[in-house]
Amino acid sequence: MDGFVSNNDFRSAITLLNDMQNRNLKLDAHVYTVLIKAYMKIGNFSKAKSLYETMIKDKVDPTFVTYAVLIDGHARIGELDFSRKLLTELISHGTMNQITYNKGNIRRNDNSRSKA
Repeated sequence: MDGFVSNNDFRSAITLLNDMQNRNLKLDAHVYTVLIKAYMKIGNFSKAKSLYETMIKDKVDPTFVTYAVLIDGHARIGELDFSRKLLTELISHGTMNQITYNKGNIRRNDNSRSKA
């Protein structure tokens, strides 16, 4: 899926998505995010938003990247209310806190190495 999107072969990515859905395969956060990125890249913001809503309905937790892609894309086209909603969700799910925590650990580890 990633390869198709990276090579701007969106038709093959969508065909693969349809095939996966026809086989009743459960999509994971990575696949949803790749497809959302693809739809955003070709300017189909409503389909990206719909895919995000399907992701939530299917109880697949969005990643930080999922949120970042959607927030950025929708903010760029002036859908600020949707972008704010997503930012609020991102913060309420603790994703931002986890990222901040992880970056803090990386910095602490880097500092401790330089002092040794």
